[in-house]
Amino acid sequence: RAGYLGTALDGTELALGGPTPSTRPAILLHVGACGGLLLESTDRGTTFRGVDLGGRVLALSCGVPPMCVVETSDSLRLFRAVPTGGFAAVGREWAFEAEQLELTSDGDIVAVLERGSGVRVSGDAGETFQRVAGSLRATAIAVGRLGGRRSAFTALFDPSSGRSAIVWIDATSADAYVVATLAPNLEDEDDDDWAKILSLAWSPDTETLWAAGQFGVRRWRRPPSA
Repeated sequence: RAGYLGTALDGTELALGGPTPSTRPAILLHVGACGGLLLESTDRGTTFRGVDLGGRVLALSCGVPPMCVVETSDSLRLFRAVPTGGFAAVGREWAFEAEQLELTSDGDIVAVLERGSGVRVSGDAGETFQRVAGSLRATAIAVGRLGGRRSAFTALFDPSSGRSAIVWIDATSADAYVVATLAPNLEDEDDDDWAKILSLAWSPDTETLWAAGQFGVRRWRRPPSA
């Protein structure tokens, strides 16, 4: 299972996603420059070929199945990889911002992070989305199942205190609850952004949430009684 969102050399934005759910799985590479190219490889990255979704690809999700936001000639649309190969349009016209967008998916669970605008979640494979209240300061997202429940996770950074709150979200209702915090040791850390979480990942097998940032890597595991 692949999934990484990052930046390549010389400022070229790259995103790696997949694999696709088809009988011949492909990994996907989104090149933010060069008109928003989407490439696929079925030989573990030895060769790549272009994927035509009818427009410029603005974002590629981390997770399985991969999803894309595409700017066509007349609208913005969300596309989802399908088992028969290729992609199919999902839901109605994309009504959210498409710049500075982060997407993550896991089966029928989808989360969208718009920088400065907050988090939206979907429990029906992207057909509909709900805004998560109080998520304007979100810095990272992840999705998965927690005890069988469709779930999303986000990190909220408070610049005034230098703390990050870890939030669990019910992906069906968009109800959100703070479940943990990460705070700097003021005697040792001089960087105001030390506790800012830049990436989240959910491990369903161990029900562990992983976080990365200037602090390094941290993890939170679900209590046995929860």
